[in-house]
Amino acid sequence: MKKNRLTSKWTKTAAEAFGVTGAKGDKGELFFVEAYRAAGWKVLYNGSDKVNQLKGIDVVLIDKEGNSYTVDIKNNLKPDGSFYVETNTDGWLYNPRYENYFVSHVNPKTKTVVSYVRQVMQKYIQDIREQSINGLIRLNANELNFVTCKKIS
Repeated sequence: MKKNRLTSKWTKTAAEAFGVTGAKGDKGELFFVEAYRAAGWKVLYNGSDKVNQLKGIDVVLIDKEGNSYTVDIKNNLKPDGSFYVETNTDGWLYNPRYENYFVSHVNPKTKTVVSYVRQVMQKYIQDIREQSINGLIRLNANELNFVTCKKIS
């Protein structure tokens, strides 16, 4: 059973599985879904889809040309643009089962989304992994040239 999980059974929401932290995750995912739908994207939300969740795919975005993009969403973006990345090999960034192409960190209060290609972040972290504490490293979107930062209106 994954750390901090409240039950070994599959649940329809992260809130049921992880309590308060899961509810925060659900809120971030729903913010992302609503924001991208409002911007004209087709959005497939995988919140209760066990197969996709186990692959790190919270959402599939489909553009007007029919191209699809898989996204793992993290609701841990701070108002100053900083966010945490798991650096352990069993964490979400390096999980070998994960197939998501993008990772997006969100802040529903500031209506901000920071996104990057998962493999690009993996390469970046390899060079600075020694700076991590307890398997986490704090980064700032304003200091990284490979991330996009969007304010959602």
